[in-house]
Amino acid sequence: MKTIMIIGAGKSQMPLIEAAKKEGYHTVVCDSNPEAPGVREADTFCKVSTKDRDGLLRTARREKIDGIAANSEYAMCDAAFISSELGLAGNPESAIAVFSSKSKFRELQRSAGLFAPRVWQVIGDEDIPDCPLVVKPDMNSGTRGTTVVRGRDESEKLKAAIEACSRLSRNGKAVVEEYVPISPRHVIEGEIFLHNGEILWDGLFKSIRSEMATMIPMTYVFPFVEERENVLRDALQKIFSAAGVRHGEYNMEACMVNDEPFVIEINPRQGGNDLPRYVREHCGIDYCKLLVTTSVGDDRYWDSLKGFERQNNRITHHMLYPRKSGRFQGVSIADEIKNSVCRAELDVNVGDEIRKTEDGSSSIGYVDLAFSDSDNQNTVSDRLEDLIRIEVDENRGIDG
Repeated sequence: MKTIMIIGAGKSQMPLIEAAKKEGYHTVVCDSNPEAPGVREADTFCKVSTKDRDGLLRTARREKIDGIAANSEYAMCDAAFISSELGLAGNPESAIAVFSSKSKFRELQRSAGLFAPRVWQVIGDEDIPDCPLVVKPDMNSGTRGTTVVRGRDESEKLKAAIEACSRLSRNGKAVVEEYVPISPRHVIEGEIFLHNGEILWDGLFKSIRSEMATMIPMTYVFPFVEERENVLRDALQKIFSAAGVRHGEYNMEACMVNDEPFVIEINPRQGGNDLPRYVREHCGIDYCKLLVTTSVGDDRYWDSLKGFERQNNRITHHMLYPRKSGRFQGVSIADEIKNSVCRAELDVNVGDEIRKTEDGSSSIGYVDLAFSDSDNQNTVSDRLEDLIRIEVDENRGIDG
């Protein structure tokens, strides 16, 4: 029986634990919280902090693991370190560290001969360029803290954004980037899977951002259709090769600028909002199964995909982001799309206080839709922020 270590027992690790158990593997799950949801599903639970590298390595050796997997950014470097130490499937830690840092990632893009915006990590008043800028935490995700600044005339806003992003970043650093003018709402996203350096491309899809917060992906549209898809693939191949990455699943965001690919970021983990599940429902490939099986050196599922007949289900996954703060009153869905709704889930109850959206963690649930033709899917998906309304009583705040 194969043994796999999974770093973390939280909600985002549950699909990996379940996939490993379904394959009949022995699961060793590490977390400092004995009440985490994955604890009761684990075959062996080890109370080890997901940030305790030495403790994780000792546990891996003691349990004689055959593979390791993780699904949170802060744990990915530790997973790479442990896999290298034990000679398991994985990547050099240095390769994962590049994807974990926005500034290092921009350096990687330039070294690979690809477009990347100018970046400043330390910027004084005299250095502020007279152009739009984007401020981000160097090491964080989910659009947390991301702020657009017009330039010199907003120097105070820039300083405040740098301070906020520095606090949010795991390394205490903020990144100031040259703003790249792109489509304000439509970007390309994807779950990119690599094994032995070979890339699986079935996880690409379109992402539509919120009209009120254009940095936040809101609506995910499967399948992905792009005339210049091969150009994007070539750019991603160059990035992964330059980084030395050969294994694992990566969440990618990109767009086309003047018909050329601009890779906005690559996260060294599965995408949030349950994206691997929607890739599976769209094309039939189980990325969680792929990750756990290849991590323990079991390539049977990977090899079977060479002859696997893909599905092409048209699915739209729409996240619910509040436009206002107040007491939640429910969700209204326009009559014209009710027949297309196939699933919905809320994380709040009527009467709960909700806050106006600040970043990608502000979602209160989702609505999924299924379509039979692309024209209707694309037309509806572009309008979902108006067709699906979050009803809020603004007069009743938390003290109302």
